[in-house]
Amino acid sequence: MAVSRVARLALGAALLALGGLTLTAPSAERPPRAPRGGRAERVLAEEAELPTPKTWRELRRHPRFDHSPGSGWRTQLLPDKEASDPRRVQEGLTRAERLSGVLRVLDGADLSSWSAINVATAWHRLAKFSRLPKRGAAPDQRDLQIRDLQRRLAERARELGPEEFTPRSISTLFYAWGLKRFKCKLLKPFSISARTRLKEFDPQSIANMVFGMGLLGLQYEDRLLEEVGKQVPQRLIEFQLEEVISMFYSLGKLRYSPAEGKLLAAMGDYVIDRIDTLGPTRLLKVVEAANQVDFPKSRLMNVLMNQIAREINGFTVHQIVVLVRSCAQAEVKHAKGTTAITEEVMSRLSELNTDARLSQIMDNLKIMQDLVRKKKKKEEVELTQ
Repeated sequence: MAVSRVARLALGAALLALGGLTLTAPSAERPPRAPRGGRAERVLAEEAELPTPKTWRELRRHPRFDHSPGSGWRTQLLPDKEASDPRRVQEGLTRAERLSGVLRVLDGADLSSWSAINVATAWHRLAKFSRLPKRGAAPDQRDLQIRDLQRRLAERARELGPEEFTPRSISTLFYAWGLKRFKCKLLKPFSISARTRLKEFDPQSIANMVFGMGLLGLQYEDRLLEEVGKQVPQRLIEFQLEEVISMFYSLGKLRYSPAEGKLLAAMGDYVIDRIDTLGPTRLLKVVEAANQVDFPKSRLMNVLMNQIAREINGFTVHQIVVLVRSCAQAEVKHAKGTTAITEEVMSRLSELNTDARLSQIMDNLKIMQDLVRKKKKKEEVELTQ
């Protein structure tokens, strides 16, 4: 039977009264305390890691102070070693969910101790959360700050050299440089490194690298594109559909038309096998890309236009504008697709009457209709001969 603390004290007092026993306090239930000297040393060590005390005004003016919404309202600076320890830098970059969080890690940081993965991650987060300056507009203070950070990150990447970066990190750099339209002297050495190590790249890394090259317009990196054209066709089964669509679209922007179009032909067959899973957005990307490159594509275009005829009611007005412009410029002659697009536009006239883009649609549709009409007339003449 459990005996309470009060009962034990009462029992001890009774024994004391009866036998002259010395009353001692019951054994403490708390664990014994650590020696004072060890605790004091530990506290001193922890205090050594604490930030230097600052006034509120000093905190607000410090470049690494962040009090933006969602930042947790930081009221003290972290120790400087967070900005120089590669592991802690990586944690800070991956946790950042907005530009302010990325800038908090980058501003005032000593990049000389940063690893290649730190540099690649910083480029990726900076490109993801920052916007491109408006064309023709004067850069604001934030734009100038980001430009300076880009310069510093590029300098650190140059110091490390391409051999320090993994294939995934090199792909990340191309992807981020593409998003930021950042052209520099690093492109050549990193392109050479990517070409010589392309077998080590996984499908996502190849797709992201080609995507970045497309945004940068790196047509002159033909040796890297040639190596992609040699290696990717036999590996295409490893790629996800989105990766293939992204590569197709990027190669179209690069006007990629090699003497042997094995890569484009293989990608065309890949798309045909999955045509029912594309949807309007992917269909449009493939049509745009196919219209901009030169390879045997009659079968692919026929399949694409037939699928568009079936799904045209799911296209937005903007997608229809882009579709008819691309097909008119490439002189696509497909009767079923042209008829379906025309009927869809006519069914939306009440919606499009107030849309300034209607004239663009109608002009390009007329070109497509004339092309189909001429093709039909030519075929009739050939039959009569």
